[in-house]
Amino acid sequence: MSHSGVSGIEELVSDDLNVLKVPLNYEEGVTEEMITILSERLVLDRKQLTAMLRGLFISYKESDATLIEINPLIRESDYGRLICVSSKIFIDDATSKRQSQIFSLHDKSQKMAVELEADKHGLLYIQLEGNIGCLATSNALATITYGTQLIGGVSPSIHSSCPHPNPSLSDLPVFPTLRTAISSFPSKPHATAVLVPAPHAASAILEAIEADIPLIVSVAEHVLLHDMFRVQAALRSQSASRLVGPNCPGIIAPPAKCRIGIMPHLQYRAVCAGILSKSGTLSYEAEGATTKIRLGQSLCIGVGGDMLPGTSLSEGLEALLRDEATKGIVLWGEIGGEAEKEAAGFLKEWDREALGKGGKRKPVVGMITGRTAPKERVMGHTSAGEWNLPSL
Repeated sequence: MSHSGVSGIEELVSDDLNVLKVPLNYEEGVTEEMITILSERLVLDRKQLTAMLRGLFISYKESDATLIEINPLIRESDYGRLICVSSKIFIDDATSKRQSQIFSLHDKSQKMAVELEADKHGLLYIQLEGNIGCLATSNALATITYGTQLIGGVSPSIHSSCPHPNPSLSDLPVFPTLRTAISSFPSKPHATAVLVPAPHAASAILEAIEADIPLIVSVAEHVLLHDMFRVQAALRSQSASRLVGPNCPGIIAPPAKCRIGIMPHLQYRAVCAGILSKSGTLSYEAEGATTKIRLGQSLCIGVGGDMLPGTSLSEGLEALLRDEATKGIVLWGEIGGEAEKEAAGFLKEWDREALGKGGKRKPVVGMITGRTAPKERVMGHTSAGEWNLPSL
């Protein structure tokens, strides 16, 4: 909140040093401490401010909003009443099914013809920039062929355990729930891959967290923002599980022949380069380049480009810095957020401490794409492509 007024809150937050920023915990909601800070600093009536903020937060959660803005908010000089002169709300497009009543208010005259056609078939049209290619494969079969030890799968569509319906995977049992699967084996699995559509991804991730699975990889894109708020709260409440993703290709460790995700495994070679990336496609470019010049890979981590990743670039960087098999690191960034700046700050501090203890620095090469992206326009990570990989 701020005493200043501009046409866009995003401009205000980035440029005005007088903005009062108060963190909001998604699970706790609007707390008395928050209200005290805002009412005292902005000299606003506590009762009115409480009703307004709590009402806004309820609307924010119930509507799957990504932003609710009141600008300007006026306080009457005579009576002290707070008046909302103008406001706007942004709704997550991926919630069109869950928020059908809100989306029914959409002005269809503002939609493109292809969006209207998608609506007729109950689909969500997402415009992508650049050339996009798709390849459908049996992911489990590819993972086993690579050498990864799979012990089973989970599908809530079945009522009891049974062999996998694919003849090539008939040795793998399929279970109705993760808990049933875990109880069927003598020891808990080391990792699980969540390969379900975005609307169901959060439930699958939460089930894995409750089961204390050490590593959880989710590849789904467009997981609902408010679903990820709940996942983040669950992650912070424990220390047994780590999530990689969503919206990522996963993890692959060529020396161990371990692939958890959807990476094109045939181009990987077990040597010494660690690859860390927000973009899946750009990480494949780096992996192909390091294989071509015989550096190969030790460990490759795709953290994903979502707003609320389970593992940040800094956390992924720390994992590679601690990995003895990794002798050098390639870091791919992209437009959106400040994860790259935070990773650079983390690396600087890590190197300072390492050199202070008589250690050595690991070479790190980084690239951030999206220089030609237009200003003041929200763009998906697919638009951030930069196809000229620097010499490594």
